[in-house]
Amino acid sequence: MGIVQKDALRISILSYLGLVLGYLNKGVFFIWFLSTEQIGLINLVVAVGLLFAKLSNLGTINAIWKFFPFFKNPDKHNHGFLRYILSIIFIGIVLITVISLFFKSDILSFYIEKSADFVEYYYWIIPIGIAQVLFFVFEAYLKSIYKNFVPVFINDILYRFLVLVSLVLLGLKIVTFEDFLKIYFTLYILPFVAILLYTHRLGELNLAKKHVFIKKSLRRQILNYSGFNYLNTAGAILVMSIDTLMIGSMIGLQATGVYTTIIYLTNALSIPYMSITRISMPIVAESWKDRTMGKLSILYKQISSVSLFIGITLFMFVWVNRIELFDLLPKDFSPGIYVFLLLMIGKLFDFFGGINGHIFLSSKKYKYDVIFTLVLLVNVATLNYFLIPLYGIAGAAISTSVALVVYNLARMIYVYFAFGLHPLERSQLILLALFLLNVMLFETVFDFQFHALIGAGLKGILFCVTFILPVYIFNIEPNSVDYIKKILAKIGVKRTV
Repeated sequence: MGIVQKDALRISILSYLGLVLGYLNKGVFFIWFLSTEQIGLINLVVAVGLLFAKLSNLGTINAIWKFFPFFKNPDKHNHGFLRYILSIIFIGIVLITVISLFFKSDILSFYIEKSADFVEYYYWIIPIGIAQVLFFVFEAYLKSIYKNFVPVFINDILYRFLVLVSLVLLGLKIVTFEDFLKIYFTLYILPFVAILLYTHRLGELNLAKKHVFIKKSLRRQILNYSGFNYLNTAGAILVMSIDTLMIGSMIGLQATGVYTTIIYLTNALSIPYMSITRISMPIVAESWKDRTMGKLSILYKQISSVSLFIGITLFMFVWVNRIELFDLLPKDFSPGIYVFLLLMIGKLFDFFGGINGHIFLSSKKYKYDVIFTLVLLVNVATLNYFLIPLYGIAGAAISTSVALVVYNLARMIYVYFAFGLHPLERSQLILLALFLLNVMLFETVFDFQFHALIGAGLKGILFCVTFILPVYIFNIEPNSVDYIKKILAKIGVKRTV
């Protein structure tokens, strides 16, 4: 956990700086300078572009995590592993580009009535998708060699800062909305260019064919794994995108704008969890390679417990201040309160699941994960089909939350029976009991209303006293408490309690 903690701290700091920039972008300037329909248009184009990226990777991203430990040899340019992966990616890019162009009319027929403006910007999904998939590949490769910092800086800081600049230009009316769209979509290409240059500077951009030395048997294993993983990844991507896609086609761009803004908020709260799991991926792969199951079991429990604590903490900071927060937003966003609640219920189960997905996909039983993902996809799509017409964007949130809860529970049960690994710790029950107690306190005793900033500040302090302080004093979540102690020690604060 030491490596994870060290890198997680640095990356979390970067990620939270990125979160501030992202909040200024999507939580402030998007809402100030754009209508909900314009926000919906932008986010719908990006969502489809990211869907293009995820589908065109042909399952190779997880193949990098699983197989790179077998190729790792800097003296031999890692046996040309990067070049081999990129050759598969380019096949995927060509394939999805052809599909996107050939079925353009069929795809747009779903949006022509409710989201007509999307039609005009459809072609942007191709360059956005290509740039994103190539960034994902280089990011995964660099993180496999424990070069985590720069990719996060590029994506979370540099890119978001330039988006902020373009939004200021829009707000000052130096550029029109049409110009802003072109700038915004073009900026999605920047992270790939930057990470490509960084990889070259590290001397890792070894694309010469002479460096490739991969046995046929191992190539078959990689292709076989990537093929099954592609089905799994495609299903998982559709699960993450299907809400936005179905809301855009069934309700319209305004509802899409509200829903995607709330998704951004829930994703922002996932940053620490994502930071930890990103760093753990190569450690999980190496544990399977070396068959160190004891180490993997400890890591699984630690990450699940830490993620649960962080998830509860961040959720409560937002939830207890939900009235103050949503009062600052236009009235169009008022339905988002319960969308946030429903989505976060599913997210908390996702956090608690920890690295069960990485354990599954790095094991020899990775093929079975396809079943879980396909069932998840069918559940989300079916529930959306019935619930969106009844409850609007809240219906989409219900379907996603229910599906995530069932999905994570099913995978945890399977991982336990297949590998004897589980994330459960006794301390988690105490943590959950304290969480529920706080929910009751803030829904009854502490349910007061002041000026937005004063109320938010008081509730934040009270939550620290009633939740974070007991966790720290009684060492309820040891890994998180140890992490807090290290941070306090660095800034010269010693424990006196």
